[in-house]
Amino acid sequence: LYAGMLYASPGAKGGKWHADGGELFGGAESVDMLPPHAVAAVVSLVDMTADLGPTEFRLRESGERVAPLLRAGDCLLFDYRTIHRATPNRSAMARPLAYCTFSRPWFVDTRNWSLDACRCFWDVLRAASDDGTTTGEVVRRRIDEAGAP
Repeated sequence: LYAGMLYASPGAKGGKWHADGGELFGGAESVDMLPPHAVAAVVSLVDMTADLGPTEFRLRESGERVAPLLRAGDCLLFDYRTIHRATPNRSAMARPLAYCTFSRPWFVDTRNWSLDACRCFWDVLRAASDDGTTTGEVVRRRIDEAGAP
């Protein structure tokens, strides 16, 4: 569906609690009633610490908060409807995360993306692949430009 990079500069404030996507039918159904229509995959590009501002999740049943400390290269998958937020980056280094969302073929995310933005994103990816640039090279270049380790 979509892919990109999330970047938090040193000193960045935490984000607001949110779900990337909502219920399909305006909240008429329960999350328990339907399987996920989309999932997010987050890959940490550095070893995560509590000071770097990991993604924090709020568990539906208990309300408990969890913030997994991923190692560089670890991938975390979660339902698009999961409530989460970025925590503050209290460290002296940047926190880069790569993300990709996958969805059922019929789902179009008009909540977060316009159709024009989607077309533009895929055109950029297609151009990068035409010149032989790999996704890993694009990510590494962006990290180098940002000054992250």
